Amino acid sequence: MTPGAENYFHFELPLLAYEANPKDRMHAIIHHVVVAKGAEWYRKLTKEQAEAQIALKPTANLPRGFCKGNSEHRAVVLGMVLLNVGDGHVDKYLSDHAETRNFISKLVSQDGPQPELRMPAELVWEIVKGTGISWLEFAALAAIRSKIGAKKYPVRITRQVIQCRMLGYKSTEIMERELANRTDGLKPLTFRQINYILDKLDERKFFARARADHWHTYYSHRMTQAQLEDMLVQGKSYAQGFHERRKQRNADLMQRIKGKPAIKVDNTIEVDTTPANCPQSVHRASTPLSTPLSTGVSTLIPTLVIAPLVIAPQEIPPQSNNGAAALLDSQKENNGNGEMKAMVSALAQKLTPQCGIPRLPEVEAYLMSCFDGAIDFAEPFYKRMEKQHWKDKSRKPINDWKAMAKAYASKAWFKRSKATAA
Repeated sequence: MTPGAENYFHFELPLLAYEANPKDRMHAIIHHVVVAKGAEWYRKLTKEQAEAQIALKPTANLPRGFCKGNSEHRAVVLGMVLLNVGDGHVDKYLSDHAETRNFISKLVSQDGPQPELRMPAELVWEIVKGTGISWLEFAALAAIRSKIGAKKYPVRITRQVIQCRMLGYKSTEIMERELANRTDGLKPLTFRQINYILDKLDERKFFARARADHWHTYYSHRMTQAQLEDMLVQGKSYAQGFHERRKQRNADLMQRIKGKPAIKVDNTIEVDTTPANCPQSVHRASTPLSTPLSTGVSTLIPTLVIAPLVIAPQEIPPQSNNGAAALLDSQKENNGNGEMKAMVSALAQKLTPQCGIPRLPEVEAYLMSCFDGAIDFAEPFYKRMEKQHWKDKSRKPINDWKAMAKAYASKAWFKRSKATAA
């Protein structure tokens, strides 16, 4: 880290509900971030490095009450150097940080981990000075950024989410429970008021947004408007045309299979006619192991083994010759056809190429169109299917990976939500 390198204030969403008025709330957020960032940086530095960084701050701008031998005071000054924060009283920084941590810890113990966000430093100072952006605009932008987080793709955000997160609550249920405890008297804005604020923020290019249909609006503060729209077109068009492309691939595959010549096998058989010691005994006859196949792929198909009936001549009455011949022909036909069909079926299954297996970008594009957050589970699903060779639990090939991916993402999403709520 270098002095003044941090151009963003990183803090937890519940701090938007702290203190009674926006200006005091913003001072508390600044003090909270300065102490947290300063302590983080202080742990990475040696004593000499920390003293060198503190020396960069003019003595006149050091916080009042600063004691050079106090490690907490040194951490506060390092945070001020990092964030370009002016003077103040060091005890005020430390006390505000302790109170905000207790405030956040109480909500975490009740409702689980809280969303975090990063706001540009220039907007924070506009709120402190009372110029530029208003508090409601700042809160709406914070709500959107807390929902986007570190995602690099368009995120669907509803007005209900913005409504509760503007007040510092991650869900409507928490907002309804905590509204009575607020000290500033703020109430949730109507959807019309929220639309007006979003339009003003959009005009100032604080984010890119686009409506893919009448109900779903997507946001991003890392993408341009054109990039966001291109990604939405790619995701939506892929989901709509997937079945048509799948049917065309299957039709092409069947046409390729029909165009391949049938596999033939040399039916030459050598029969051992030596009678056995026991009357009416059955002897095996087989082709030599070196018998070539007509296809030239003798290594892929084992040599056929046919078991005709050979009956000792002295045991067969003259009138039974026709019956023995018929029995021999029947045995040859049944054994030959049955084993031939089984081996050709197994060979065809091995030689048939896998089809319908998607690439990872296709899985990501489809899951992005399903529901918000589904794309987070695209890569784990893909790796799991690769490990299973794209077969289900019964070891059968997956015919519809789309349904499988959506079911996997839904289950994982509910599991993560339950863990977060706990």
